[in-house]
Amino acid sequence: RHGLLYGHPGTGKTAMVVVIHREMDRKWHPVSLYISSGPEWDSAAKAKHTLWTLARSNDPLVLLIDEIDGVIKSASYVLHEVLTSGSFLDSGKNIFLPPLTVWGTTNSIASVPRALRSRFSLKLSYQYYQPQELAVIAKASAQRIGMEISDEAAEFLGLNGGGEPRKINQIIQTAKSLRKTIDINTAKEVMEVVDIFPKGLSRLQVQIMLFLINQPRMTGGLTTIA
Repeated sequence: RHGLLYGHPGTGKTAMVVVIHREMDRKWHPVSLYISSGPEWDSAAKAKHTLWTLARSNDPLVLLIDEIDGVIKSASYVLHEVLTSGSFLDSGKNIFLPPLTVWGTTNSIASVPRALRSRFSLKLSYQYYQPQELAVIAKASAQRIGMEISDEAAEFLGLNGGGEPRKINQIIQTAKSLRKTIDINTAKEVMEVVDIFPKGLSRLQVQIMLFLINQPRMTGGLTTIA
């Protein structure tokens, strides 16, 4: 089966495909993993060249196309064949790929052409994480790199991670170069270092809000703000 993961950036879509590969490799070793991004699929010829490379292997395959909304139309037609039959047509010949599962990720499912979207039997939405979930991720991330983190610090990061595990991991990795343990003060210090504001806001988001606050008589729609 093929899957399409969509939703907010930084919520672990790409990481999940890596986990899927790891579990498949554990059960049916060897299973190969090929990672690409949508913008790389910028022509039908390039798509076929990539697939030719994969066809040379006999190992089962997990094909990840990150930012699949960047695949151009002519290349997506080649993908249609692969997703439907596990093969593609090249110079009048039907080229069969090894057993494979194709996974695409995107921040905006509406940007993926409907014809390509429909070829994926699994469509899974990724939402922002709750603070308590991010606190658990903070503890697991710290443990993985051999650091200690206090419950207070983990809860603080959960509340200020903006719903994104990516930001939590970035903070934990940065803290490793500054301290041996992470307490509440270290957590606050590292957030300043990586330029993450309270509630996980970015500097740009804060600047937009301050601009709107300081221009009370000015009106503007979302397009103008963007």
